[in-house]
Amino acid sequence: MKVYYSGTDDPFLNLSIEKWLLKREDLKETEILLFYRNRPSVILGRFQNPWLECDLEKMAAEAVPLVRRESGGGTVYHDMGNMNFSFIGPKENFAKRERTALIVQALRSLRIPAEQGERNDIYIAGRKISGSAGRYTSSRALLHGTLLISADLSALGRYLISKDYHSTDVSSQGIASIRADVTNICDYNAELDYETICEAIVRETSHYLQSNPEVLSLNESETEEIQEIENYRSAMTSWDWIYGKTPSFTMVCPVQASRDSYLCRFTVKKGLIEEISIAENTPDEEREALAASCSPGTRFSAVYSAPV
Repeated sequence: MKVYYSGTDDPFLNLSIEKWLLKREDLKETEILLFYRNRPSVILGRFQNPWLECDLEKMAAEAVPLVRRESGGGTVYHDMGNMNFSFIGPKENFAKRERTALIVQALRSLRIPAEQGERNDIYIAGRKISGSAGRYTSSRALLHGTLLISADLSALGRYLISKDYHSTDVSSQGIASIRADVTNICDYNAELDYETICEAIVRETSHYLQSNPEVLSLNESETEEIQEIENYRSAMTSWDWIYGKTPSFTMVCPVQASRDSYLCRFTVKKGLIEEISIAENTPDEEREALAASCSPGTRFSAVYSAPV
């Protein structure tokens, strides 16, 4: 069993490190536990629509990046008050529910009354402190999740929105997040910190796997020199991945023309405008401006960023 602590707070780099550990052939029979924390960022599930999940305008104004991960699940907010754990191991007999139970047991050993939910979420007194998601390769499995220790919950509420994927103005493929009331672990024990919780998880996992942990640190300068990690990070930061992987959707939203904004209906595929229908009461000169700025092939992110 190998335990890795990432020394970077770059969300793109941490997810790239995670992918690198998942893909490494020399570790395909090894049980791995990875811990990391990210600077303020919003992490989108693989099959989600960013225009329906987060306030892109506020995020841009406050320099909070949008990240799309490779696993499914819902959108989450990360900051240094949130910790992330990743279980990686051979696909055979990899039980996600059992791995989540290790987190619950670790918290209970620290006198936190954690409870495991039906979707492998973790709660305290009915309020969510952890969500998780997973993915598989041909031979390996991954379960990664969050733990709210002392996160800025006001920022979480500011950046994450809850919009219906199927309404009068929206029809989107993909998977909508399921919102829940949240809380921080520090509200129940202010003395607990990231390191203490990590150590408790390592103890429970070591006992579960009957394996002594080999603890390793990954600093940012070392990981930046690993070409596979850099390649993964480059792909993960691209527009084609973050926005271009958005499932197809149609949306009615206001768009600024020359003098005013007007309602338009867009059909968007792979993040690009495929078709636009402009409201009938739009003046001809404004219609021309909209048709020019929103022509087929234009990135929808260049046209609309505010929540619907």
